[in-house]
Amino acid sequence: MNTLLLLSFLTAASLPNAQVAPNLNPAVKLKDKRDVITDFTLTDIKGKKVKLSDYRDKVVVISFWATWCKPCLKELKFFQKLQKKKKGAFEIFAISTDAPDTYARVRAMAKKKRWPFVVLTDQDGQVTKTLNPRIANPYTILVDKKGKSAYQHEGFTSGDEKQYVEYLTKLIAE
Repeated sequence: MNTLLLLSFLTAASLPNAQVAPNLNPAVKLKDKRDVITDFTLTDIKGKKVKLSDYRDKVVVISFWATWCKPCLKELKFFQKLQKKKKGAFEIFAISTDAPDTYARVRAMAKKKRWPFVVLTDQDGQVTKTLNPRIANPYTILVDKKGKSAYQHEGFTSGDEKQYVEYLTKLIAE
């Protein structure tokens, strides 16, 4: 067993450009080549128009969610706490995938949860179709300060929090 571990270490150490990133899942990382996210304008739950490009020079978390989706609500609660801890170093766009006839529920949920971040409705579904074509819930995109997609993730399970903290910390520092 010790011989096998030593061989594994020596093999990895001899590989050119081998990088060991402690605490990061090596299978998942921020994108090296990032695509610019198509700019969009949506209406928040207070009726204000919000444009993604107005948030350039800030890291933005785009989270597609629904009122009926328990993992979505857990994820948004996590992002809310992290945003407070990071003292607003990133913005959150919580884009509801609920049907237009349930927007009253979206507003009520945001009020009940006291979400301080931007809660948006995608009334014609075009932004959702473009950025989240499978209409997954939750579906999260981390946007760097240049408006480019740095990471995308579908779902929310235990352990995702650690990845998000690490990735957001890196993006904020860029």
